[in-house]
Amino acid sequence: VHGGTFYYIMADGFSAFSFVPTPRAIAPPVLYESGPDWIAVEWANMGQSFSYDLQWKEVNSSDWCTASNPVSTNIVKKKNLLPSTSYVFRVRVRNESGGWGPLSDPSQPLSTTAEGALRMDPPRLCGMSHDYLTIEWNAFEGAISYDVEFKAENSSWTSGGENISGTLFKKKHLSPGQAYHFRVRPKTASGLGAWSPSSDAFTTLITAPVFRELFGNELVDFKGNEVDLDEIAGNLIGIYFCARHHASCQLFTPQLIQFYFTLQAAGKDFRVVIVSLDEDEHSFDAHLHSTPFYAVPFNDQAARARLMTACSVDRRILPRLLVFSPTGELLDKSATSAVLSVKTFEKWEQQAHQHTTAS
Repeated sequence: VHGGTFYYIMADGFSAFSFVPTPRAIAPPVLYESGPDWIAVEWANMGQSFSYDLQWKEVNSSDWCTASNPVSTNIVKKKNLLPSTSYVFRVRVRNESGGWGPLSDPSQPLSTTAEGALRMDPPRLCGMSHDYLTIEWNAFEGAISYDVEFKAENSSWTSGGENISGTLFKKKHLSPGQAYHFRVRPKTASGLGAWSPSSDAFTTLITAPVFRELFGNELVDFKGNEVDLDEIAGNLIGIYFCARHHASCQLFTPQLIQFYFTLQAAGKDFRVVIVSLDEDEHSFDAHLHSTPFYAVPFNDQAARARLMTACSVDRRILPRLLVFSPTGELLDKSATSAVLSVKTFEKWEQQAHQHTTAS
């Protein structure tokens, strides 16, 4: 039964009373982190209006002890424990009126690490996009392989990968603009090592609001598939105004394609979005399919008109290539006249970095 306000009929009209239900049992706590004399556990966050009672005991003991009562956070670190010892934890929820729910089932046995045991440093971020994060860590002496776990803010640790042979891991299929933590542990001939401390929060990229205002929420790729705008997040962006029938565009487009692949070979990401001024969809499709670029959908006339106005484009003067930083600052308003080289791109990157540090 959900809480709320209920009404009943009296002789002189309606009267109201409020009902706050007793909280239900929640899932058992799970391991967050551990050390030689402490274990941190977490459980489902029920919201700001709830508090919690956390209890613990050694696995072979019958006596439960209160670790914290009450606490407002769903992550608690229990200190002053014994090294290399297993414990279980349970938790219950109290609502805003002070009513306690039932205790959860006991957790799985959670162990402190051995005293003096070596522990890996937290993983470091070494690459990102709108839907993936790449982490790395220092090799652990004697490690045969590694396990990685990750978690979003206010969620539980989840396995990212097991038996990883190297010291680099790419976690795919993440949500744009979401912060994630990572931890890693080694596997040695003697068994599993301790989890490293949690990494800092690493956030996937999200498209700058100015691009969403200009483009809308979707583009199409060179195969004609609809893609979310976040596919271009975090990269230098070239907005390319062109038409397939235009003679100057027929000369410049192959140069731009070659520039794109040269940058790829140099390990640099450049996202080009075509704003087509073709008069028919067949010409639009043929032009787009001959490139590795994205495009504003042909039938989105409002977005194309919006971009032409924002970029001050005269349809009689084509092609036109404007380069923007990932956060939307204009870096080059006439890139069709630039020397398309890695050196030029690095100049744009430096300008983008200066804008970022200035803000």
